[in-house]
Amino acid sequence: MKFSIFLGFLLIFVTFLPLVLVILEIFESQNPASIIDFSHLECQKMFDGDPVSLARGALFKFDDREILAQILKLSGQENAQCAEFQKIFGFFQEPTSQEELEFPLAYGMLVHGDFVQLSLLLSAIYQPQNQFCLAVDGNSSVEFIGLVRMLSRCYGNIQYFITDEIRWCGYEILTSVFQCVDYLAKLPSDWKYFQYLSGVDAPLKSNLEMIRILKALNGSFNAEILPFEFYRLNRKRPWSSPLPLYKTSLSATFSRKSANFMVNSEKVLEQIDFLRGTTCADESLWATIAGNPKELPMPGGFDAKAWIHKNYRRTRGKLGKYGENQKIDNGYYVSRYQQYVNRAPVKCKGYYYRLSCVFGVYDLPNLINRHELVAHKLYFSYQPAAFMCLVENSRQKSMRTPQFDFSAEKYRYENLENVP
Repeated sequence: MKFSIFLGFLLIFVTFLPLVLVILEIFESQNPASIIDFSHLECQKMFDGDPVSLARGALFKFDDREILAQILKLSGQENAQCAEFQKIFGFFQEPTSQEELEFPLAYGMLVHGDFVQLSLLLSAIYQPQNQFCLAVDGNSSVEFIGLVRMLSRCYGNIQYFITDEIRWCGYEILTSVFQCVDYLAKLPSDWKYFQYLSGVDAPLKSNLEMIRILKALNGSFNAEILPFEFYRLNRKRPWSSPLPLYKTSLSATFSRKSANFMVNSEKVLEQIDFLRGTTCADESLWATIAGNPKELPMPGGFDAKAWIHKNYRRTRGKLGKYGENQKIDNGYYVSRYQQYVNRAPVKCKGYYYRLSCVFGVYDLPNLINRHELVAHKLYFSYQPAAFMCLVENSRQKSMRTPQFDFSAEKYRYENLENVP
């Protein structure tokens, strides 16, 4: 009897010892002042699905207060503050390749808070030839707005403006992002492609990988396409819309020609104005203005009606068509990966917030193999190791000399299955 009890305790001890060791190692390895030191996170092992490393990563906590204090204590000393910020976050000060120099990108971003997370995201995609427009939520803290102002002062290719207070699914989301497109389109910089980002996106590709993918798109307008849900009109008459309506995602990527066209198009401005007072207006624009070639000849556009007739109806309306963990040959939408609760197969290992997955470390083996440019969404308040590992992976690929060989052949417009 005593021997069997002893064996029982021994079994429990052996079972939980690895987790205990992980917890002890996490507490012993905390070093909030060293935010660029990712070595103890074992990112590659987490990408590979190693259970012990994932358990360790799930327990990892990150406190950004000391980092903010280091920057804020230099307020009023502009040069010193910029130097300290650059020392911490290590923005690339020169193009990491000739190919990247010759194909600059433009980013429009809607941001609200978590300055350290925003800075880490920028550290993965920033290069001096790229252009950045940050639309800052008017409800953001004074401290956050001041730090974004510092960013703009330290880096001449980062511009910001303060928007109206951002509400979930509010009309101001659409107008703020379009204001960024308008600003970027009028710059003398010869940027080639625009990409929308949220402050809680994480990069799935390096800058060079993004460039090769966007080159392969060959000027096409890449936006999600879905049938429009007319309840969103809130009693507005659909036939009053300047263009036939289609549902889409706020995240899209499109060429400079498309941007130049839309900011100078009266029809596009009329469409934006029509969407005022509708639900989630930001999810009703891109496919609508790019998917009606007879009514609006958008450069790189597509025929959304024909595409839906061909691809959506054959699935008999099953939304699973759009959320599947597909190979690149089975998908056309590359701008952003977002897992919704009602789109099978469910791949979320984190938790759902407003129907959308907040990814954590147990999602990393899936995320690292996705074909999209970025993943949405990851919070610093929930398993920050997931976000930090994706940022570090992107930065490491950018810093390899010579840079790795990455082929975007599967992304070529004519090779993407079911492209609109």
